[in-house]
Amino acid sequence: MPAMAAPVIFAHPGAVPDIAEEVARLRTLERQQELDTNFVLYLARAPRGSCGLDPGTSVFLNPALHGVVSRFLPPPRRISPKLGTTNPVLDASARRLLRGFVQPMPVAALDSASRGRLQPFLSSLFLAAVRS
Repeated sequence: MPAMAAPVIFAHPGAVPDIAEEVARLRTLERQQELDTNFVLYLARAPRGSCGLDPGTSVFLNPALHGVVSRFLPPPRRISPKLGTTNPVLDASARRLLRGFVQPMPVAALDSASRGRLQPFLSSLFLAAVRS
């Protein structure tokens, strides 16, 4: 029997990251007849959940952004939102940080300050985390 698809992320304006919380929020809006937009939900087969920034994880730059993090672009660059939330501005500091992930970087090799700076870029899918 083929694996069933499961929700991975909602990607519409105002969506909250937690799947169950967003489903409850949408159901409430629908019951109150206040749902005024379409919603976007990405599905995957048998996802094991987010791997976050666990020590056994590696982080890498979204390949679509390789040219955007170049040293030679005039700062700042703003990338239009695609997942319902505002993307971080790619100023010189952000581009410098992202250039460090052109090749996958093990999370275990990062200090806590660097790990803390990654979350906005992971949320906007500028960076991806994968289990090693």
